[in-house]
Amino acid sequence: MGKKVCVATGCFYKLECSDDYKIDLIKDLDVDGLEITFASAEEVKKFSLSEESEAYVKSLSWNSVHAPFKYTFDKSKKSEKIIKLMENIYSKTCSKNLVVHPDRIDDFSRILGRGMSVSTENLIRYETNKLEDLLKNHKNLGIVLDLTHAACNSLDEIEKLYGLFHDKITEIHCSAHTDGKRHQLFHKATEEYLAKSSIVKSLDVPLVIELELPEDVTVSVVREEVEFLKKWYFS
Repeated sequence: MGKKVCVATGCFYKLECSDDYKIDLIKDLDVDGLEITFASAEEVKKFSLSEESEAYVKSLSWNSVHAPFKYTFDKSKKSEKIIKLMENIYSKTCSKNLVVHPDRIDDFSRILGRGMSVSTENLIRYETNKLEDLLKNHKNLGIVLDLTHAACNSLDEIEKLYGLFHDKITEIHCSAHTDGKRHQLFHKATEEYLAKSSIVKSLDVPLVIELELPEDVTVSVVREEVEFLKKWYFS
């Protein structure tokens, strides 16, 4: 896979803008790739890119799709329809990873073996032993190391999860846990947070910037984050 700095479209979700507009914002960031973030099943159904946006996304070196984190996949026809739509998006955007929260699917075999590389993710209230069991039972399943989710439990959790899963990590979700708030700007994190996170620099995987930004966010703020991480991750 190789080290890359990417950004999630979810960084701009509070703008309530079109998929094309999010892509236009990302074009100005000089990133290696992007992660298409979905919160709901409805967003998957409505997802649409212009030919220009699709061509740009395909030109990037690494893309991924984040399955809706507010929808639980089961054996229903609706779930199967959403999975097929995600397969189509994954293919059209030349994505290389599908990220699914472990508490949002009743059986990972529903999405494994369908031509997509699939990864789960560490969550704040999802026990580590359950993640271990998932990866043991599904050999082809990878894991995304989310720094904020880990730090919400303890800064030492970052090193713990790295130690357990470093050979299965497919990407890093990068942001800070600051003043009790998740997914804040990493370049404004404390020195301790940066030091504890530095263990991931040894990984040879894409880093995806995943932020919860206010409605009045400017692209320049995200650009500053990108520029900082290009230096930090490769140092």
